Amino acid sequence: MSHLSQAIDVLPVESEILTPSEFLKLMTTKPSMIKESKVVPGRLGTKDFGSFRVTYTRPIYKTL
Repeated sequence: MSHLSQAIDVLPVESEILTPSEFLKLMTTKPSMIKESKVVPGRLGTKDFGSFRVTYTRPIYKTL
C-alpha cells in the first residue's frame, strides 16, 4: 500500500462578496460565522439586485 501525499492549496478568506442566494443560505445554515454584512447595491439601470459583503468571525479556507 503506497502513501501518496498531496498538498492542497488553500487561501484564508476573511471577507467576500456573496450573491443573495449564497447569503441567505449562509444566514440559515451558519449564522454564527457572520461577523458583519453589508448590502452592495446593484448598478443603476440593470436588473441586478446587488450582493452582500460578508465578514466572517474567523477566516474560512477556500481551495485555489
